[in-house]
Amino acid sequence: MTKLVRALLNIVFLNSPYLFEDGSRISYLVQFDILRYQSGGRMRKIADIRLDYDAGRRVFKIDTIGPWKWRDSGVPLNTPSSSGPMLTENERQDLVQKLRIFQTKHPNKYEKLTC
Repeated sequence: MTKLVRALLNIVFLNSPYLFEDGSRISYLVQFDILRYQSGGRMRKIADIRLDYDAGRRVFKIDTIGPWKWRDSGVPLNTPSSSGPMLTENERQDLVQKLRIFQTKHPNKYEKLTC
């Protein structure tokens, strides 16, 4: 039942955060041009992924070259952050898979990931 409710919310609220089965979510923060990923579970971690806008093609490109880091807990949530520990390779691959799912929700807004 919760899968159905989650899928319905993801469809109805197109520009809302995308919710995953494990409790994690990806949100687009327009004021910073970032995607904010929040992990699921008890100890939530947050990572901000930078976006670059291609005005010619009118799409956002997810920065896969720069390092992806978990937010430092001392940084306020109303600011972007790239300070904190690096994501492990497994965490990064999990996030890439979730970003691909997120992109299918917005096929004309984001350039496909190349990593």
